[in-house]
Amino acid sequence: MGIAFRTGLLFSLVAVSACGGSGDDVDLGATTPEVELVPGDNGLPYGALGLELADAEGETIEVSRAEFVRSAVGESFVSVEDGTITLSADFFASDVDEWDATLTFLGEDVTIENGAGTLASGQTVRLFEADEGTYSAAISAATGAGDVEGTAYYVFGFETDPDVADARTGSAFYSGEFVAFGRLVDDTGALLEDGAEAEMNGALALTVNFDDDEVTGDLNGEYLSDGETIAVDLELDTNLIGNGFNGDLSCDSSASCSSATTIDGALYGPNAQEAGGVIAVDATNDVNGSDMRYVGSGGFVIEAGE
Repeated sequence: MGIAFRTGLLFSLVAVSACGGSGDDVDLGATTPEVELVPGDNGLPYGALGLELADAEGETIEVSRAEFVRSAVGESFVSVEDGTITLSADFFASDVDEWDATLTFLGEDVTIENGAGTLASGQTVRLFEADEGTYSAAISAATGAGDVEGTAYYVFGFETDPDVADARTGSAFYSGEFVAFGRLVDDTGALLEDGAEAEMNGALALTVNFDDDEVTGDLNGEYLSDGETIAVDLELDTNLIGNGFNGDLSCDSSASCSSATTIDGALYGPNAQEAGGVIAVDATNDVNGSDMRYVGSGGFVIEAGE
């Protein structure tokens, strides 16, 4: 069942009776106004009290996805691309091996049944649980073995109305964790760690300054190589435009980043209670005198704090 967008303020009258200890009926007389649902830019209404992630099921949602690709000729690269995702009924109430959806992956619209689908090449695509808030959620997808390997990360949900974000003052602080999946390669582009998937994760802290329309933050990531922890610390300094933010992530002295290292995010919920987004990471570290390059895609769903 689709979401019925409302163009005016609606209300409903709820009359509730309960039996008191004396046996008399008590008329609670509760009048509960329905919140106006304003259509958003991503195919869902903007965040409103009472909405839950299950209300996004069955809707075609416009998303940004971070994608890692290892091509058939051995090139590794990341990017942030536009796409769509449609989730079946009961998606959020089901286990991952029961998930049905349609989504954009490696430039194709892929039908997922019971957690898996097939590319035109015949390669399998599988979905994986990622993260979930109240108003936003993330899932990831990855190919099985084949000529082309890839992972993608999607974040979606009920974005904050840009008018609400514009009206806010002061700053909001968000913290949590991010994760990315990709590969390790050397300076020639050859795969390291026997080509195994490499996971980067770490702490993420964002500050949204509504007065100056600025978003700043730190992503303190790390991954393992031969049992050694390799740090990749990323910094963000970009503009808040409406309810969204995007831009380059810069590396501190722990690593060097290519221009492909970017972020694309948004605020979610009726009053920007959550921030979520996708990230593309292409970072090179000097490890024991040799260049080690991490190339991967990921994202985050985090909540506002004190």
